[in-house]
Amino acid sequence: MAKRLVLISLISLILMFIDGGVTAQELSPTLGVAPHTFELDVLPGEERFEKIKVFNQSKMPIPISTGLTDFTAVDETGQMIFDKTSQDPSFASRFWFEIENPNFILDPGEMEEVKFKISVPENAEPGGKYAVMLFEPQLPSYYFEEGQPRAIPVIGVLFLIS
Repeated sequence: MAKRLVLISLISLILMFIDGGVTAQELSPTLGVAPHTFELDVLPGEERFEKIKVFNQSKMPIPISTGLTDFTAVDETGQMIFDKTSQDPSFASRFWFEIENPNFILDPGEMEEVKFKISVPENAEPGGKYAVMLFEPQLPSYYFEEGQPRAIPVIGVLFLIS
């Protein structure tokens, strides 16, 4: 009986190391976007229809939430500062966007075309405006280990509007 228990324990231990389960690397959400930057000349009162391709390059389905924020660049270093303080659509270009389907699920290897419209208001202040469209995975709780730090990768597409 003792030999049988040792044998079962040994086999179980071996199977734990060769079970072929999913590793943390395989669970890592990997997204890609194309294009990564838009440089647009849009006049006040104009509308522009565009699309972005979002790719799931990981081995798991990923629910995605899409959001927008304005940004500014700091001095010559170009460091980006995300800014949602302005609520005035004549200044804040994030209000100019209408995303057709901002929440979706990407299966492994799948690509989704995110269609959107940019409507520049008639009273838009002159000068360059900068926004970023962010694609953020909405990861389920099983993705994270209890008590461990959590990092959620977010990928963005830059908009330089003049």
